[in-house]
Amino acid sequence: MPTKLIFSEHVRGPMPFLVENTTNSKKACAVKWPNFFIIGAFRSGTTSLCAYLSEHPRIYFSPVKETHFFSTDYPDQPRPTLQEYHRLFAARNDFHLAIGEGSTSYLFSDVAVPRILKCNPDARFIVMLRNPIHMAFSNHAHLLFYGVEDVGDFEKAWRLEGERARGRRIPPLCNEWRYLLYSNTCKVGSQLERLYQHVPRERVLIHFFQDFVRDTTQAYERTLAFLGVPSDGRKEFPALNRAKVRRSQGVVRLLGHLHQAKAAMGITRSFGISNALDRINIRQEVRKPRCSEFRRELIEYFTPEIEKIAKLTGRDVSSWLESR
Repeated sequence: MPTKLIFSEHVRGPMPFLVENTTNSKKACAVKWPNFFIIGAFRSGTTSLCAYLSEHPRIYFSPVKETHFFSTDYPDQPRPTLQEYHRLFAARNDFHLAIGEGSTSYLFSDVAVPRILKCNPDARFIVMLRNPIHMAFSNHAHLLFYGVEDVGDFEKAWRLEGERARGRRIPPLCNEWRYLLYSNTCKVGSQLERLYQHVPRERVLIHFFQDFVRDTTQAYERTLAFLGVPSDGRKEFPALNRAKVRRSQGVVRLLGHLHQAKAAMGITRSFGISNALDRINIRQEVRKPRCSEFRRELIEYFTPEIEKIAKLTGRDVSSWLESR
């Protein structure tokens, strides 16, 4: 997903891991790498949870969300170099009981979790699950908001997946076209199934989006217990990253091209004009999937994924299959 930080280089080819086959290799990795990861799913409350945990005095959290560092099977997604990634955690100290980062691409990436485990075999993982049908609608709106998507109607965007998989109809501001394949990125049942193939269940914490919204305090305390961190007594949990829309997609494209031009010329200074225009161009909006034949089509498509979630978590999610 889009990130506000533009890294100076992209990682290409094999990940430059720490030197292996040394006596202290595992110990060195454990010192240098985070020990927990919030890995997804898209549009399921991860931004809020990352923000809450980052304010806990005994937790050090990456100052940048969505580093995508381990998702090397998405080569066009900007990510930090090894040195830049380690610098994100340079301020940690012995007082911090848990060191974490959050990148939603890690859940749907084929390689991210194995690469994380190669660096820290004891890493813990937090997954936030949501009805994949709602998730798909919300993710489309999110990408549209940032100009990564340029088709305003989700049904039309869904039916463009075949063309986009062949490299056509890709928006000019989209760095990684595979984010536009909603049918794949929202297969959270299969993604959770793959995660359990690599990680024992006791090192995976599952939150359901509706539970997180209904009782955020309980979800937060569950997370602290999972990480072995004492409660800080937090009671206030402001909602973050709510659904928003742009008043004009033309302004979005204009600002996107301006940012690209600045980056190409090596200009890093902000003059405030883009931010001012962007604020004016935003309004809050709550989106709900409409009752339609298309929605019923989505229910049929995602039914196997929803059934996998029910089986893997023991949670009754049959309400997700309702057509209303």
